[in-house]
Amino acid sequence: MKKIQLAAIVIFLALTTSPKANALVEVPTLRFGLGYAPLTFTAGTVFKDPEPLGNMMTINPMFLWDMPGIRTRLGVHFLADIGSKYGQVSIAGMGLTAIFYPLGLSSGREFREDFSEIVKTRVSPYFQVQITPAKMSITKKPLPSDTNFAQEMANSVNWPYFSALVIETSFGIGVDYPIGNDLILFGGLHYRAAAYKEQETTTGSVSYSGMELLVGLMTNFY
Repeated sequence: MKKIQLAAIVIFLALTTSPKANALVEVPTLRFGLGYAPLTFTAGTVFKDPEPLGNMMTINPMFLWDMPGIRTRLGVHFLADIGSKYGQVSIAGMGLTAIFYPLGLSSGREFREDFSEIVKTRVSPYFQVQITPAKMSITKKPLPSDTNFAQEMANSVNWPYFSALVIETSFGIGVDYPIGNDLILFGGLHYRAAAYKEQETTTGSVSYSGMELLVGLMTNFY
């Protein structure tokens, strides 16, 4: 009797865990984006009017998990704005990413009835949301050519050096374009914004916003 029960359990598990025809596999995905974001910021009494941050490049690697059932990729990312006129790394942080594909994921591996697997890719537009707890650091002030640095420092009651912890929210649209079975080219346009009203520095409240153009490559870990 026990042998019959054990055999029944084995058969049940085999039937319920065997791959179904055309079932998409949930796999991890790596996206690495480079871009340009002409952000402007304000900082209390020192920068009352929007001031261009002047960053040269944005890096945005993402480690995501494919969720084919809801046409979405979810995961974590790192964000950094590099080479601004106010410091080498003016904004940096880690957060959460969600990418929704209304027409379906741009790539995925499918199980077939004969237990084989195939990789399928397609051009697919997407909507992207990122939430990033980030640190904004202003580490230097551009000085006019006729300004003496030592004299300016001596009178620097409101010298604009500060670090602000902010929550950045980014919304965007883009498209994935396959260039190989395991390689996807993507490009997107995003709007980024962050604000912190209770910053305890000589500058007062801090905020920034602006558009971002991001391009990069994506691959799946099959």
